[in-house]
Amino acid sequence: MRVFRSIEEIRDIEPTSIALGYFDGLHKGHMVLIDRAVADAAAQGRKSAVFTFFNSPKNMIPGKAPVKRIISWEEKLDLLERAGVEYLFAPDFTEDFKHMSADEFARKLLGETCRMKAAFCGFNYHFGHKAQGTPAMLKEIAKEEGMEVYVQDALYVGDELVSSTLVRKAITEGRVDLCREYMDRNFGLSGTVAPGKQLGRTIGFPTCNFMPAEEMILPADGVYATLCIWKNHAYPAITNVGLRPTVSGVGRSIETNLLGFEGDLYGETIRVEFLNRIRPEVKFDSLEALQEQIQKDIRTAMQFYPRLVLER
Repeated sequence: MRVFRSIEEIRDIEPTSIALGYFDGLHKGHMVLIDRAVADAAAQGRKSAVFTFFNSPKNMIPGKAPVKRIISWEEKLDLLERAGVEYLFAPDFTEDFKHMSADEFARKLLGETCRMKAAFCGFNYHFGHKAQGTPAMLKEIAKEEGMEVYVQDALYVGDELVSSTLVRKAITEGRVDLCREYMDRNFGLSGTVAPGKQLGRTIGFPTCNFMPAEEMILPADGVYATLCIWKNHAYPAITNVGLRPTVSGVGRSIETNLLGFEGDLYGETIRVEFLNRIRPEVKFDSLEALQEQIQKDIRTAMQFYPRLVLER
């Protein structure tokens, strides 16, 4: 997959079928859209492409709290490449883009620069200055320019309209099990293991401590059944997200205990995938009470681990 991180880099490309959107989370609705663009490109002899922005346009709104990422940039690259995307146009959303008219965005940027012949967008896609561009406007421009536009209807899981907002809500409420329904995969976070106070070792539950990038969304505080991915191996684990009130109460952190694993992971990059929330974070009266509760948490967590992992 060729990745273009600026408009100036886009040259010597073939005609494209492009999926349009920010695609945070790459949930089911996003993937349906991208798969359609990939299939169309193959059928028409074009290059499959995605046009997005590296940073969220919503974060350019003054006074508004930043929107956290559901997936990292690296994970987005991996998922798009595995989906068969050949060109990824992902410039930074800048003031120039913020003030670009919808007409210029469609005709000049997509049509001329990105050589778009077919566009695939969601029913609620907006583009251009003040998000004035709509799918209906894009269809009008495309008709004049000899391009095609396909608008994807809303996708529902049960009664819920699948959206990045819905996924974020599930994560921040600790309902991480719903992510599998909305994204067809687990919500996960990656980071480099850092030395902690090693208090877990004193009660028989050594943990890996890490914090993901500041831009990443975090699940609600609590204890979770998780999978820890290290060097392409998945280990059953339990993970605490929060302030660790029993042992410190200072600073939010993510602590993961790999069940049955022995070794030193300091300095290693791990990925923690969240399966289910077991309980909220609680302050215990003693380390002994905490130790007893962790044993209970492990027994509860066992029901959530994939059989393939348990039979390793």
